[in-house]
Amino acid sequence: MGELEALFEGLCCAKVYRACLFSEVSNSKKLKELLFMGTLDCALIKPNLIRGSDQIFCAAESALLKELSKTMKTKNINTEFIFNLYPEHQISEALKCISITDQSNDILAITFDDPDGAKMTNVRQTIDGKIIPFARLTDLSDEKSICALYKLTETELNSPANLVCSYVAMSSLVQRA
Repeated sequence: MGELEALFEGLCCAKVYRACLFSEVSNSKKLKELLFMGTLDCALIKPNLIRGSDQIFCAAESALLKELSKTMKTKNINTEFIFNLYPEHQISEALKCISITDQSNDILAITFDDPDGAKMTNVRQTIDGKIIPFARLTDLSDEKSICALYKLTETELNSPANLVCSYVAMSSLVQRA
């Protein structure tokens, strides 16, 4: 999909993960049901809580590393990724806060272990919405929501050191209960 999809290769293992951004989504409730039933193999998150692709990279690498070392706190790589984006230690709260809602219009989809893109193709075919260029991710970021989630000031959020990404990266080093 070129510029419409971001392709990442894991540093800690040879697994490929993909990211695709959607707007004007009309079937969020159905998507949540498919995720819950396990028939849609991806993470669907609110892009307004994502500062940039480096945040995705840090959370994904941490999830892949935990999967490889068999130290995941959640049931699968998708929920581990979501958990890694959340600043607290409650899995259920992470899923409620970071995952899409029944009313989500904008969605960021992430697929893991997807070298041929088959999982993302399935996701694209399932989501009733418009695929938009991945480069627009930062346009959908909501600084106030990000500051509230990570307990940052606007100055800290806009500092040269990306504190959101730093938090996500450091959370994998801190043992979560």
